[in-house]
Parts: sequence; structure tokens; C-alpha cells
Amino acid sequence: MRPKKSSFTLIGILAVLTIALILPTGASASGTARILYSFKDTPDGAAPYAGVILDSTGNLYGTTSQGGSAGMGTVFKVTRNSDGSWTESVLYSFAGGSDGDEPEAELVFDATGNLYGTTVDGGDVGCGGCGTVFQLTPNSDGTWKESVLHRFTAADGLHPFSRLIFDTAGNLYGTTVWGGDISCDQANRGCGTVFKLTPNGQGSWTESVIHKFEASDGYGPTAPVVFDGAGNLYGTTGQGGTRNQGTIFKLAPQSDGTWTASVLHSFTGRGDGQNPSGGLVFDGANLYGTNLQGGNTNNGVVFKVDTKGHLKVFPNHPGSDLRVGLIVGPGHTLYGNSVSTGPLDGGGGIIFKLTIQSGGVGTFTELHRFHGKPAMRPWGTLVRAKGGSLYGTTHACGKGEGCEGTVFEIKP
Repeated sequence: MRPKKSSFTLIGILAVLTIALILPTGASASGTARILYSFKDTPDGAAPYAGVILDSTGNLYGTTSQGGSAGMGTVFKVTRNSDGSWTESVLYSFAGGSDGDEPEAELVFDATGNLYGTTVDGGDVGCGGCGTVFQLTPNSDGTWKESVLHRFTAADGLHPFSRLIFDTAGNLYGTTVWGGDISCDQANRGCGTVFKLTPNGQGSWTESVIHKFEASDGYGPTAPVVFDGAGNLYGTTGQGGTRNQGTIFKLAPQSDGTWTASVLHSFTGRGDGQNPSGGLVFDGANLYGTNLQGGNTNNGVVFKVDTKGHLKVFPNHPGSDLRVGLIVGPGHTLYGNSVSTGPLDGGGGIIFKLTIQSGGVGTFTELHRFHGKPAMRPWGTLVRAKGGSLYGTTHACGKGEGCEGTVFEIKP
């Protein structure tokens, strides 16, 4: 696979982090995996970092960071056929200019079937390509129209890696890994932002920055934000905080339209882990997330934190390289993926389930282990269908497999 085009990639951000890859023993897989589609680069796309989302009829939608007609990434759809097979189609190929370049985040639907997402690069030429927020609108003939809702300028954000979320009023929220207060770091690129996009009712949107990170409260958010039931936003930063190991932050809305920021937890790099790059998920009472590194084996940790900042770690997860967020399943279950399993197993990655038992004890079950053939490195967040099937993407294929990433299904 060819190297990524941009120097501002998530790999580049996290390259300074050394991951200890330790293969767990005694792991057993209980799920059946099936590759639904293998990307070929041109014209269908390559290197999907983002997971897929489901529509109401069970079709899948996602993004590839590379490939397509111009090599700048695509938005794709994988359609379920009546015979059980799946067909991929490209909804949009990015040109790499003002329309955006290199989408690396999951998409989100609005109530009328429009798709929204972000690109890491492209957009404002004067900025050198700081990234965009885009919308895809379905046409009556089955094609889709792309429009850019916002082009970042560094002052209001730089390089959005995370997916967007809606509030109940139809506003969009997201994060940028850099930008904002450019004086907060020595490189003068900013410590990152949380932004809001408000629809104006005439097809245009207004962007506003609701928080600029200052390193002490976090630095480099690559993950999305999530709402609780009271309208507060929560998220993580990969660095910053009291020990520069990352933070969990909270943004509380105020009556005057501003937001008050607070740090729920600053990671220490010890038993609680360090460098959270995946998002948080809220189950109605607590937040759950993952850390890329740290913990007792330095393979990262899965953690729970309540809205007051009390943190609990669930030990002995399978795999390593926990840079992907979790999803909530039925009952007291969560699902997640590790991007790697260790060099002795081809580094393929693992899909796992975490069951929270009475008393708060967590038990991990390995659902599937990728051995590098035909696919490896499940980078994107999973999605769970009503029937229990899990869908996701792998960023790469095994050596000699002749593909550039996959879409897969796992039936537990």
C-alpha cells in the first residue's frame, strides 16, 4: 500500500507513541467473519480509516482516505443484494482542492437522508488545506451532490479527524486536532478546537468555535464529542493535561451561549493508561473509552468514567493498539476493536466484546482475530445491526491479497 499523501495524518500524530505489542494467550474467537467488499484503489477507494454506518434498510456507508478517481478519497455505499452478496458504489470522489481531501471519519445521517462528514485536508487554498465539513445530498436519479459547509482556516480549527454529531436542534459538532489558539504550543499550530456548525435555513451554515484547548486542559483531540442527557459534551484529547498523557474533558452549555470547560480526568500513563485517540460512548449513566497505550501491560486500557470524573479500568483486554472507540450493545455489553494483536500473530487486530457483570466486573470475549489474511487492522468504529451482526472496515489487506482495505461483517 502506498504511503498516505498528507503529512498531517493520524498516523503522523501518533507516531511518537511507542506501542508494546504483547500477544495475549488463551484467547479464543467466537464470531464468524465475512469480507463483504475489498477495495482496489481506483476508482472505488483505498485505505478506509473510518468505520461504516447503516441506513434503515441495512445498506452501509463509509469513507476511504485514498483512492477514487483522483486518489484523494471517496464516499462509498455497500448495498445488500437479495442473494446475500454485496455491491459497492462510489457516491463521491474527492478532487483534493476546495471540495476536500482525505476523509478519515465516519459519516452521519440527518433525518432526511443527507450525509455529513469531514476531510482532514483540502478546502481553503490560502490555508494550505486545513480541512472541511461536507454534505452529500441524494438526487432523484440515484447520484449524490457534494457541497462544502465549512472550510477551516487554522484560527477556527485545523485538520478535523473526528466524525460529527447532531444535537436535537440540528446543529453539528466536531473537533479539530490542531488550530485555535496558535500560541499554545511551540509549533504555533494550536492545541485543537471543539466547533459547532449552525444551519442558517437557506443551505448555508455558520461555524463557531466553542472551545480552544490550552494544553493544560488537553491537546490534539482526534476523537468526536458525545452528549449526555443534560446537553453537556464530553470528549478526549490524545495529549495535554497535568502529565501530558491526555485528558477527558467536559463542556457545559451556559445560558449566554458560551460553554464552560472542565477536565474530568488527566491520564497519568500508568495504570489508567495514556493517549486516548478513540471517542467516548455514553450508556445513559457512564462514559466508556479506550487508551492507546499504558496500563499494566502497556497495551492500552478500556475504561469507564462517570460524569464526576471517577475512573475505573477494565484489565486484561485482548490485543493491543486501542485507538478505536467502543459502541454500546444490548444489556451491559460494549463492543470494540484493537488495531493490532502483536507481531507474533501478524498484527492483524481483534474484535472483542466487554460484558459488565454485577458488581462492575468486566469480562472480555474475543469475537474475531484478524491474522493478516485476507484483511488486517480494523481501524474504524464498529456498528451493530438489530440482528446482532457487527460491521466495520479494515485499513489494509494481508500481503499478497491484492486489495486496499475491506468492509467486513461479524456474526457473533
